[in-house]
Amino acid sequence: KKGWDVLVNLNTKNIILVDGNHDRGASPYAKLKFVKDIQGFNIQQLNGFNIMISHCPIHPIELTYTENSVNIHSHSHMNSIQDPNYLNLSFDSFRAPITMQTALEYVEYNRHFFAINQRLPLVSFDDNHNFTVEGFQTWKFAKMIQEQQISN
Repeated sequence: KKGWDVLVNLNTKNIILVDGNHDRGASPYAKLKFVKDIQGFNIQQLNGFNIMISHCPIHPIELTYTENSVNIHSHSHMNSIQDPNYLNLSFDSFRAPITMQTALEYVEYNRHFFAINQRLPLVSFDDNHNFTVEGFQTWKFAKMIQEQQISN
């Protein structure tokens, strides 16, 4: 399936679409039936992150203006920038929509993984197009155990 096919079948309108150069076909008015808003750039603060959402990756200096900034983008398709402060959420990268909460978990994990390995984790797909991020589930489980130990 293409990204637009998945989008129109989601059971939510709580989506801000950052249109890209391949998002042709449907008019903006048609797209607004399925999304909350269409924007060229969006800035949000969530869970201590300053999130800059854009179609193309932004210049690295833009990430230095505020603390804990991250750029979520999609223009580069399967080619991710080898910097943990960028997250490529192109439909080609994950083949499914993900929530902002999950995106921020990936950012946190990418920063952890990059600090150890000096590269981003690999993303792989099975025959049903389900994706796996190298080491993510193990890290997430260890983090959950650590949080439970702290709360006890």
